[in-house]
Amino acid sequence: MDVSHPTSMHVRLRPAFVRCAITLARLQTIGFGKIPIELLDIIFKQCSIPDLNHCTESCKSLYILVHHYLEDRINAHRVLDRFFDHQQSAKFQELQARTGLAISGLAVFKLITFLDYKSDLDTYCALANCLEVGSWYLDSGYSFRPRANQLASFHDNFKRASNMDSCRSSPHVVNENGDGTGLDVYQLKNIVEVWDFVRLDAYGEEWIVQLISARKSVLEAILLFHSTCVMNIMTHNAVYVLFADLMLNKQKTMVFNGSSPLSERDANVIRKYERLGWDSFRFPTIKQSLSDRTAVSFTKWRSVGDHHMAVFNIAFNGDKEKNTAPVIESNSFSIDYTGPRTTLSYSCLVDDLTKHEYIIAPAQLAFVKKRLANIRRLRGSRFIDPDVAILAIQEFD
Repeated sequence: MDVSHPTSMHVRLRPAFVRCAITLARLQTIGFGKIPIELLDIIFKQCSIPDLNHCTESCKSLYILVHHYLEDRINAHRVLDRFFDHQQSAKFQELQARTGLAISGLAVFKLITFLDYKSDLDTYCALANCLEVGSWYLDSGYSFRPRANQLASFHDNFKRASNMDSCRSSPHVVNENGDGTGLDVYQLKNIVEVWDFVRLDAYGEEWIVQLISARKSVLEAILLFHSTCVMNIMTHNAVYVLFADLMLNKQKTMVFNGSSPLSERDANVIRKYERLGWDSFRFPTIKQSLSDRTAVSFTKWRSVGDHHMAVFNIAFNGDKEKNTAPVIESNSFSIDYTGPRTTLSYSCLVDDLTKHEYIIAPAQLAFVKKRLANIRRLRGSRFIDPDVAILAIQEFD
């Protein structure tokens, strides 16, 4: 398992980690190879991801042990096996690779913070691919549960949403609990529709998978979340933490897209994550906003997978030939502090050459379009995949 994390991350030593470090230092005199792996697992479970990163710097043996521990802790099965059987989980990853389906929300939040409690599975997909995804959920043992003002059949709902999408102007409300109740709801203007798929397990417990259809880019819908602590994405072969230093090290969340002052709805959502231990703030310091060494600077555009993000490569358990390039890394954005609220700035790149739609930072858009025009001249070449080409354009700029 390959793990990358921000080079600017400075580890804040928590009391639990200090105790673990003392224990590990004592065990090092014995030799880690002689220590039962169960004992090391108990110690590692007291550590956060930044704590574990700090451990890897001490010696090669500990680096290898942490590497294997994270490989076990951060993998697709820990998320998917609650909702699908083992074979279905592998097929789900193939579905992700084929359609660009992404997981975000509480499921990914729990995975990277090692928290363990029940939540829905929030899956995001471009509207054009939602019919295939929703049909797969139905074939995998789930039943469609219509919300208020939705039709009884998922397929009928998809047809209606596709026909109405060009006419819809009002934002859609998504509920983080997935139960249609409570105050912790927020509005996403790029959402066309939200469909709930439900199944009961052998114990009568209900499991819900939400299919959230994005009008344009899947990433755009995720970047319209309320704050940085939930801007985390799980694709078919990697987990991306977009604001890794804030999320994993400082345990802080920066509020985006919120009104000033915050509405009661937005405030309640933020409070939920504050109760989980993430302190919220509205604006960075002037130094942080000016320095391109920070993830919240407006001076340089950001791209998915850059050095400000933590990227955990996870095993692809489906057919290896169906594993595709990480095209989500072709997306980029900038942070904008000029308005009454902090927002992420980007333009949508829609081209008939590409299978997916992308968001591109304003400073990058002209450059990417120019390179894409060059690719268009080679359109007849079967050796060129435009989606992979856009990824290469971003990497080599």
